[in-house]
Amino acid sequence: MKLKDLQLSEWTGAYKVIVELENISVLILELKLEGWSEEGRKNLIAIDKDENIIWVAQVPSEGYQLGWFMNFRFEDNKLEGWYGGSTKLEIDIKTGQIISQKFV
Repeated sequence: MKLKDLQLSEWTGAYKVIVELENISVLILELKLEGWSEEGRKNLIAIDKDENIIWVAQVPSEGYQLGWFMNFRFEDNKLEGWYGGSTKLEIDIKTGQIISQKFV
C-alpha cells in the first residue's frame, strides 16, 4: 500500500520525518485529535523510497492504549519515544515491533 492510500480518519495529511536511512524513512503522521477513538492510533509508520508502507508500528500493551505515538527520535541506532504520554517505547526500525516498553 502507498502512503497516499493510507486510510486513517484522523490523519491531516501532514507528517514529520523522524529518520531517513538508505532504504527506509520513519514518519510520525500528524493527527487531528477530535473525539473518542475505540482503538489505538497507529501514526508511526515506515515507508520505502517509493512511498510504499513497510510497517505500521505496534501499539503497546501497557499504559494508555487509546493514545498515539509522539516525541520519537532516532539516536544511537535506537528509535525511541512515547505512546499516549505514559508509555516509553523502543521500536525495531526494521519491523515496527516493540523492543521494550515501560509504563511510567
